[in-house]
Amino acid sequence: MNIFFPRIDERGDTSGIVGETEFPIYSYVVALLYRVFGFNDLAGRLLSLIAFVFSSLYFYKLVFNLYKKETVAVFSLLSFMLMPLVAYYRRAFMLESTMLFFSVALLFHFMKWTEHNKWQDYILALLFGVSCFLIKIPSLVLGLPLLYLSFRKFRWRFFIRPSLWLFGLITLGTTFLWYFHSHKLTEINNLSFGVMSKVNAYGLFDWQILTSHEFVSLMFQRLKRLVFGEILIVFMVLGLFFSRKYSPNKLPWFWLASTIIFIVAFPFMNKGHDYYQILITFPIAIFTGIGLTLVWDIREITFKNNTLGAASLKQGGIRAGTIIILLATLALTVSNTKYFFGNKIEEIYEDAQRIKGNSDKKDLIVLINDYGTHSELFYHSHRKGWVMPITATPPQLKNLIKKGARYIEIMIMIETNSLRQMSADNPLIQSALKSGKIVRQTERSALVKIGNTDK
Repeated sequence: MNIFFPRIDERGDTSGIVGETEFPIYSYVVALLYRVFGFNDLAGRLLSLIAFVFSSLYFYKLVFNLYKKETVAVFSLLSFMLMPLVAYYRRAFMLESTMLFFSVALLFHFMKWTEHNKWQDYILALLFGVSCFLIKIPSLVLGLPLLYLSFRKFRWRFFIRPSLWLFGLITLGTTFLWYFHSHKLTEINNLSFGVMSKVNAYGLFDWQILTSHEFVSLMFQRLKRLVFGEILIVFMVLGLFFSRKYSPNKLPWFWLASTIIFIVAFPFMNKGHDYYQILITFPIAIFTGIGLTLVWDIREITFKNNTLGAASLKQGGIRAGTIIILLATLALTVSNTKYFFGNKIEEIYEDAQRIKGNSDKKDLIVLINDYGTHSELFYHSHRKGWVMPITATPPQLKNLIKKGARYIEIMIMIETNSLRQMSADNPLIQSALKSGKIVRQTERSALVKIGNTDK
């Protein structure tokens, strides 16, 4: 197990070494946990949850340090925790929660270093910066708030500060070296996650996508439903207008601007995956926390009515209303996280267990499906193999059979499709079903044992 030569299950008959990946800190730690506690995906979820706890602690400290007001820090943290996007990824078997931890810890220690010039903060900011940029390229947008903090401390002299040049050289240099190495790894097995090639393929500022109604509507709906939780958006707007009331520090503004620039610069990537918008949750939570604090601190609201005269709502009533709003947001968060479970996770797990029960550990599997890759099927079944889209051809399938494929798993993921319908219209699925004995078949999936060989 070598962290510098990551491997994947979707590898066919190769060694599985894959290139163009983020630095596999998260998956490597999970693999170490497997060796200690045994194979269980709870290890990955627990690691994400631990990262979420530390990111929450750092976020609270950062906001308190910015505004020197506990109410703003508490409400900002609550806003962050109540966001459906955060509620899902904080315990998902993915590295987003770890990236959030590294990013907020980076900004906190860098800010503390610019304020107090303590080298322990500089070293910690360096370590978190290297880790953050290595595991997720989009986190490079944090360069904008880092530049703001540098300018705020040193003004234009930041251009000639050796410590800042050293910081940039180590963080960006380490990142460049890893991705250069990772790109070279693709030459071993021709396997790639396409981290760099996607950037090159999609390009910057695709105005056709940016100006399309589909993209604008999708981004609005995602932000409204998965970030604002549909209720807190009002408080976020209040926070935008009154943030200077609590602090002149513009870090949240530059933090927000950096995430918006990323969405605009890479619209295709952001359109395809909601987790690319997760970095926006921190600055949005800060402005929402400011808005909630503004309402919380109001002592009295007077309403004038021509018939009843004047009526006042005291601070206790205002605060009770705020608590009710937060509870309603919690209920919406629980409801909105159901958005993430439309990808048939349970079906994938069940199919994986059937493959595990009907095949040997060394058997190679061909996975054919109509949406995405769903290579987690290999992970849950402890098997290796290939993934084929339904747009592939029968000769391509026969080529994989020649390479040693023993089973074919067909998975129909799109709700409007069915195996019966697809088998009537799709040459690849027709060929797959005729390649051997059908071990198991349902309305949406089938497992085919190639040829007439015994298990």
